[in-house]
Amino acid sequence: MSGRPEKWSAIRAHLESVGFRPSRRLGQNFLLEDNVCEAIVRDAELEPGEVVLEVGVGLGFLTRHLLATGSPVIGVEIDPRLSDFAADRLAGEGSFELLRTDVLAAKNRLSEAVLAAVPKQGRWSLVSNLPYAVGSPAMVLLSRLAVPPRRMTVLVQLEVGDRLCADPGTPEWGALGARLQAVYEARLVRRVAPEAFRPRPKVDSAVMQLDLREGAPDSVELVRFDRLLTALFPQRRKRVRNPLASHLGGREAADRALAQAGLDPEARVAWLTVDDWRRLAAAIDATAPSGVGGVE
Repeated sequence: MSGRPEKWSAIRAHLESVGFRPSRRLGQNFLLEDNVCEAIVRDAELEPGEVVLEVGVGLGFLTRHLLATGSPVIGVEIDPRLSDFAADRLAGEGSFELLRTDVLAAKNRLSEAVLAAVPKQGRWSLVSNLPYAVGSPAMVLLSRLAVPPRRMTVLVQLEVGDRLCADPGTPEWGALGARLQAVYEARLVRRVAPEAFRPRPKVDSAVMQLDLREGAPDSVELVRFDRLLTALFPQRRKRVRNPLASHLGGREAADRALAQAGLDPEARVAWLTVDDWRRLAAAIDATAPSGVGGVE
């Protein structure tokens, strides 16, 4: 890497001169600490020449460290003032494709530019200081690609990290953790203090690592898995029989599916493990009429 990073005061003055102020709503807290950027890149354990997707390039500090490994980087940045700044800083530093777009086309759909750019074969990784506003849906949608990232090394708010690696039955356990743990093994690698960012957030952050599971569900299974989570998890405190009966159109169908899945009808929705959800989704698909809870 060439030169030392600029001081935040100089960066802030430049950004203000072009009318930019960081948005709390968009989660624009910029990671400026070199030692944290270096640690994230080490944690990612990139393979030689492995393609990296970075969502939320921001000022390009993490991007510069990624490019220094020799990996091609596909960067996504929605704000044109930030993307201009990063493009200028990173010019000539490696193979860098900058997508000036939102990573999401809609709440449940990745942007066409991102879909076109990510690898369609081989091994690749997501390495990002994820913007709070889009981080969770982006991870889930990337995990549902035909060729998902083999590893996600992401910096997120600590509370989000706790949800990613939560156990069933805990307050942190929810649909986000279940969706990602169906495909990945998640762990907290390190905590990052607010002082590493500018402007400083009010909460701690965490570097999370998600490694693709062997034998992860295929796309057909994930469709029914996601549909079931969407239908039942909002009623997490209820016994599973009741919301399942509403979903399937009657208690008889619910009891049949629960029996086939080997699940206790009195179990709370929030107690179900990823394996429980997978078995129940498969049982519904096997026992329900076409278009009622199963895969249409």
